[in-house]
Amino acid sequence: SGDIVYTTFKYSASPERFVWMAVFDSASDGIAGFKTTGNNGADGSGQATWGWLGAAGLNDEFHGWYKEISGTPDPSINQLIIAQGPSSSWTQNASRNTDEGLNGL
Repeated sequence: SGDIVYTTFKYSASPERFVWMAVFDSASDGIAGFKTTGNNGADGSGQATWGWLGAAGLNDEFHGWYKEISGTPDPSINQLIIAQGPSSSWTQNASRNTDEGLNGL
């Protein structure tokens, strides 16, 4: 509907440790999904795991999903997606290939 706004920021715990965040909002509930894609650089080694973390909030209105790439010579990749609404409204789609960055709802 054209009313989606977002902000991105980087939190640095130290020069070697940091987290990138992106937050999206829509007053009209115009967000129907979210996904990441790209090359993770893991070259097919290690493992990819993902799943639903559960619900939180006053009426369990917030749900979390994760994806982790680990067990490679490269640094691990940890993704967290938090969405509002019934969990039945969202289905996670992620790649088993550790080199492919597909993760989304």
